[in-house]
Amino acid sequence: MFRHITHRLADLSTSLLLLLLLLAAISSPARARDDGIVRVKSAVPMAEAITRIKADIANKGIKFFSEIDQSKLAADAGIKLRPSTLLVFGNPPLGTRFITSNPNAGLDWPVRLLLTQDDNGDVWAVWT
Repeated sequence: MFRHITHRLADLSTSLLLLLLLLAAISSPARARDDGIVRVKSAVPMAEAITRIKADIANKGIKFFSEIDQSKLAADAGIKLRPSTLLVFGNPPLGTRFITSNPNAGLDWPVRLLLTQDDNGDVWAVWT
């Protein structure tokens, strides 16, 4: 069983890496900051990045939980916010095994990937 979990973790890690590489512009490598947050500059506009990531998640058989348009939520509250969308996805059988062994793993499972657009119009994928 442990071997199965290890293979599933490797598959999930590979899938996540492929998703993130899709976003990365060759001239803008991923940058990890001291706070544990990684940012990757997207080579494509926000809507296209979201569409591609969701398609890749589906093609890999990973469960997609939700897309949260944070800028729309802000607008509904009368607040202006640059484009910001949170994608939530994962592998429940694998994720729950981690959470079962360490409840604090629930902070990172399921996977949350934030797409934001800065003042220059650049789109960034952000995760921990």
